[in-house]
Amino acid sequence: MKRLSFLRPSLAMSGFLLSGVVVTLIGAYFLFQYLKKDFLTVDWGPTIQNYAVSQNNHFKELWEQSVFAGCMTCVIAANDSVYVVGTLQNPGLMSLAQLDILTGEVQWQKTLFSDSAALLTVNSQYVLVSIPGGKVASPFQSWDTAQIIAYDSVSGDQVWSEKIPGTRGISTAYIVDESVYALSGNDKAFQLDINTGQILNETRLGLLASHDEQTDYFLEFEGLRAVDKTTGESIWFHEDSIYPPPQFSEEIIIAGGSTLNRLGNVTALNRQSGDILWQYENVVSNIAVNDSAVFFLRMGENVVWDGESVSNVQLLVVNTQAGTIIASMAFDPPNITFGSRSFQYNIAVHDDVVGVYLADGRQLITLRFSSDS
Repeated sequence: MKRLSFLRPSLAMSGFLLSGVVVTLIGAYFLFQYLKKDFLTVDWGPTIQNYAVSQNNHFKELWEQSVFAGCMTCVIAANDSVYVVGTLQNPGLMSLAQLDILTGEVQWQKTLFSDSAALLTVNSQYVLVSIPGGKVASPFQSWDTAQIIAYDSVSGDQVWSEKIPGTRGISTAYIVDESVYALSGNDKAFQLDINTGQILNETRLGLLASHDEQTDYFLEFEGLRAVDKTTGESIWFHEDSIYPPPQFSEEIIIAGGSTLNRLGNVTALNRQSGDILWQYENVVSNIAVNDSAVFFLRMGENVVWDGESVSNVQLLVVNTQAGTIIASMAFDPPNITFGSRSFQYNIAVHDDVVGVYLADGRQLITLRFSSDS
């Protein structure tokens, strides 16, 4: 009897500790739900207008999805899919989603615990997302560093995550060969191993965007620079706002797109000389390309931008080599609201399928394009 009495306090203490652990876990869960709801949930705000597309012999609508995308590269088409960083519900948590390019069916969706996450780039293996550094609670209000997360492009499983030292944000990134080249907001460029995320190099020379046997091409904040590999000397420099990253072919570079609160240009450059082959102004979206054409949204000609509303917006399809307009499509209504993070416009192209994200309608409209009239 004495032995049993001796054990009772230990059992009581164990039960007390177990109860405390359970209460702590329940409290942590509800705290997480509170923080998630109040700090990470994205509210779309008002939908200003609802768009219809003026279909013609070049375009046929496939499907439409309500979505809020938070950046100018947050809709990318690749691997017979459309990848979106944003929310598919209102209000909702920011997530990375893969949608079937022909049907719009959601294949998978991964929550991103940040309301400012951005989609960087996609290839056949990986989807790269950036998470900006946030404030760290301390008397000095320090900032955490930004990170890049790689997801498997097919399954959506996270492959690796790497913090980028000394920066609160990643403005753009490329995949070149077996490396990721990322440009931070403070003009530092980082080279990471594509398969592990390990940082291999850090420089302020600019972001390696492409290369060939004789030339390296660096994306800088002021423009695009071609550098001789042997001598290290600059061959040519094209000054312009280039966001998102330019598109390279064997002979031509397509560069440009709009930036926040600013109309942009789309420019075709001779890869060897840097000479301008053709150019379009008053662009209000990113640029997207397939094997033979360039796609972008453009304000109508002879229209003066008032800093907020953009008139007579059309989707243009331009021949990559000649710069001639192959096709165009209007929207109903024809005007868009432009000029803030909430009102950015994306074009995504994969083969003959074109995705158009219209921010003020919170609409992702997907079309099949045919060059035959």
